[in-house]
Amino acid sequence: MLSVGLDVHKESITVAYALDAGEVELLCGIGTAG
Repeated sequence: MLSVGLDVHKESITVAYALDAGEVELLCGIGTAG
């Protein structure tokens, strides 16, 4: 199983994932325009 999470804030979005019950891995951070 693959779990994906988004941490959304006014100035950024962070994407992370975890395989099975494993440790969470940071995938990328995205700045927002505005």
